[in-house]
Parts: sequence; C-alpha cells; structure tokens
Amino acid sequence: MPTIATIQAGLILLLRPPVEELVLDSAFKWTLLGTVVSASQSIGLHLDARSWKLPQEEVLLRRRISWTVFAFDKWLALSLGRPCHINRLDCKWFW
Repeated sequence: MPTIATIQAGLILLLRPPVEELVLDSAFKWTLLGTVVSASQSIGLHLDARSWKLPQEEVLLRRRISWTVFAFDKWLALSLGRPCHINRLDCKWFW
C-alpha cells in the first residue's frame, strides 16, 4: 500500500529537470503522474480527513499534498496538452 512518503517521492521526481536537454521526458512524467494520482486516491488524499481520528498535523499534511497532486495534474496536463487525471468531482474537500 502506498504511503504519503511514496507520493512525496513521486512529486519530487516530477520536479526533476530532464537528464537530456534534447530528449523530452514527457511520457515518463505523464506515467509517473498517473501513478502518483492513483496512489494518492488509494490512501484517500482526495477525501476530507478533518472528521477522522488523525492528529491535526497529519490532516494538514494530507491536505497540502492532496492540493499539490491536484496542481501538478492540472499543470502537467496543460503543458503536455493532455486531459487531466483528476476530475473536479474526485476532490471532495476542494469545493
């Protein structure tokens, strides 16, 4: 099962610059983003955890990481000209 640390590592990998400047790594980034979105939904980052029995720090961390995954999805989809992985209805606590 994925953890928050797994999702954070995936986000860091998405931020790394390309190894070869002349070779696009958009396929790698798009695939990795799909994996990060899937992992984040598997552990429920898209749900509102305020009513769960978690420490306040973890609830805030989950919200920050969830928002970061959401922003990465929108940004990368826009820059690559592809549809978003995350639908507006998938994020229960954003709206």
